[in-house]
Amino acid sequence: MSPSPPDRHAPSPLRRSLLIVAALRPHLLVPAWLAALTGAAAVDPDGTVSATSSLAVERIVAAWLGWSLILAAINGANLVTDRATDRLNAKNLFWMETLPATALIRVSLLTALLGLALAGWGLPGSLVPAGLTLILGLLYSLPPVRLSARAGWDAAAHVLGYVVLAPWFGQLVLIRGSGWAALPEWPTVAHLGPVVLTGFLWTAILDIHGDELTGKQTAAVRWGETGVQGAALFLLAGWLVMQQLGSPLLAPVSGGVAVATISALGLAGILTRGRVRRRWLICGVFAAAMLAGAPGLAAYRWSIPVAGSWLLCSYAVTALVQKFDT
Repeated sequence: MSPSPPDRHAPSPLRRSLLIVAALRPHLLVPAWLAALTGAAAVDPDGTVSATSSLAVERIVAAWLGWSLILAAINGANLVTDRATDRLNAKNLFWMETLPATALIRVSLLTALLGLALAGWGLPGSLVPAGLTLILGLLYSLPPVRLSARAGWDAAAHVLGYVVLAPWFGQLVLIRGSGWAALPEWPTVAHLGPVVLTGFLWTAILDIHGDELTGKQTAAVRWGETGVQGAALFLLAGWLVMQQLGSPLLAPVSGGVAVATISALGLAGILTRGRVRRRWLICGVFAAAMLAGAPGLAAYRWSIPVAGSWLLCSYAVTALVQKFDT
């Protein structure tokens, strides 16, 4: 009996590896990194990274890498639970026919465990925000809680993750460098809230069609596109007011230009359709992330090429996965 021919549709080891990396959506790490850097900059505006005086650089890197792996694992779990809505929205389709959901679940689990181990080795105190981030991510994605399908709770989860946990992690690792009891300075990063919510609301608009058909009661499904658009613009206006009443991040003119630019990107996404619409909204989301992370980028200028290179490589991996022949 002759051996059966190889499956022409089975992915090569290289493509499968790239597929797993792309499915964990590494580009989504950048907004979280910026929030963490901004949290550190709130108490270290000069970017001196005082933790390096008492903590080896490799331990800071290990803690940061561990937290990033936890975020990637959360992205993988969310991709599995949103499989039905993604298919209806023609979103993230590149992995569904090639990478089984069970494989992605296993990868996400191993990634989360490795992330916890690295965070604990690098800085034991970082296990607190890192572990809480993992719990929040699982509650956001997995049934029966699945905060991502509950209007209001979906937005609250984003605020908790990006305005509380991420800045706390950045302050703990880059500034404190030690101690389980180091308290976060949340009031100093309150300005992140409106911009984080703006970015989240625009992503909710992207998914409104599939969410509605699958019964997810997201903020966009509950309020509609017009309501979400109005809320996003109101939040941006509130962000600008907060900057001018508190410690201004931007001068009035440059702040107005920044808000107008992000608003225009969001409006372009609302008024257009199909792939063009998606691209405009995605640009708006990342513009909002860059605006929210401006203090961190200003304090830690070395992070600019790192974040930019990571973003480009992440999208390059996704593009390669979709173009490779199986």
